[in-house]
Amino acid sequence: MRFLSEEKIEAGPDFDWDTFLKEARQERVSPLLYKRICALDTQNILVPARIQQSLKNDYYTQLINNAEILRQFEEIGCSFIQEKIPFILLKGLALAGPVYQDLGLRSSQDMDILINDSDLLRANQVLGSFGYQAPFPLRDSRQFKTNRYRNALLYINRNKNKLPVHIFWHLLNLLPYHKKVNLDMQKVWSQAQKSQVGNLEVYTLDFNHQIIYLSMHAMSHGFFPLILLVDIKELLSKQEGRIDWDELLAKAHSTGLSKHLYYGLSAAVNLTGARVPLWVLEKLKPKKISVFEREFMDSVFKRKYFNGQEFFAYLGMNETVSDRISFLAAAFFPAREELALIRQKDVLEVNPLDYFSRFFFGLKCALKPFPRNNLSK
Repeated sequence: MRFLSEEKIEAGPDFDWDTFLKEARQERVSPLLYKRICALDTQNILVPARIQQSLKNDYYTQLINNAEILRQFEEIGCSFIQEKIPFILLKGLALAGPVYQDLGLRSSQDMDILINDSDLLRANQVLGSFGYQAPFPLRDSRQFKTNRYRNALLYINRNKNKLPVHIFWHLLNLLPYHKKVNLDMQKVWSQAQKSQVGNLEVYTLDFNHQIIYLSMHAMSHGFFPLILLVDIKELLSKQEGRIDWDELLAKAHSTGLSKHLYYGLSAAVNLTGARVPLWVLEKLKPKKISVFEREFMDSVFKRKYFNGQEFFAYLGMNETVSDRISFLAAAFFPAREELALIRQKDVLEVNPLDYFSRFFFGLKCALKPFPRNNLSK
C-alpha cells in the first residue's frame, strides 16, 4: 500500500488493480485510499473508474456502520457516566473522530473500553441491561487481575446488529517479558485527556501512552492489518510540532516498552510514511536484536503474515536462554486463571484439553517457517 505515502496514485498498464483492491480491503485501508484520491489533483490520478467506485463504496459503507456504532457507544457511555463508572475509550472510536476526524476512515470491529477492575461487576450490570453477555458468569472482580496474557473480557450481544464490547481493566496484554514491564495504571488514568466523541465528552489516552499502546497493540497482531500502523501515523501527524520526543522516550524506557515503540514507529515509517526523527529511532533501537526479531520485521515490511508469527518476535525479545525458557513455559503452560482468560471461559471449566489445544497450536506455529509469499490477516 505504498500509495498511502506517495504524492501520486498511478501504475503501469499491467498493474493488477483487482489484487490492489483485495489487499487494500485486507489491510482495511480502502476508505483511506478513496479519500486520498479525492484530495489529489485529477491529473495525478490514473486509477481505473471501477476501482475508484469500489473504494468509494467501501468508504460510505464504513461511514454508515461507524455512525451506528457511535450511536450504540453513546448509549453505553451515557449509562457508565450515570452510574459513575470511570472509563477511557480505546482504539477504534477513540481514533475515528478525535484523530482521523472522519468516521468513515477508521473501521471499528468492537467497542474498546478501559475501566478499573474494581468496577467490573457494575459495568457487567450496565452491559447486561443492553443485552450484552460476558463469556462466563462473573462472581468476583478479584479474579480479574493483570496477567501476562489477557486483560479484557469480550461481551457479545445476541442482537446481531450490536457490535461486541471489549472491556479492559489494564493496557498490558500478550507481553514477552512481563516482569520487566512497569506500566503504572494510576498514571494512565491521571494523564488521560478529554476528547469529544460524538455527543459525549469522554476520556482517551494521552499522547505518550496512546502511541506506546498503539505500538504494543499493533505488534500483538503482527502489525497486520496496515490500518494499525496508519493509526500511529495519523496520531503522529495530528500532534506534529507538539511532540516532546524526549518525554516519549523517557516514558517508553521507564515502562519497559521501548522495544514495542521502536518496532511500531519503524514499521509506521517504512510502510505508511510516518514522520519520526531519525535520532528518535536511533535512541530507541535495541542494543541487541535477535534473529527472530529480524525475521519478524522482515516479514512485516514485505507484508507476509502467518498466524502467530509475533510469538517468535516475543521469544527473541527475551535476551537470555533462561528468560526464553521461562517465556516458553509460561506461553505453553500458563496458570489456570490465565488460561481461563485466554480461552474466555470460567476458570472452573478449564480442563486438560484447553492446555493440549494451546500446546498444539504453539507447536504448529513453531514448526511453520516464516512466510515468503502470503498475506492472510
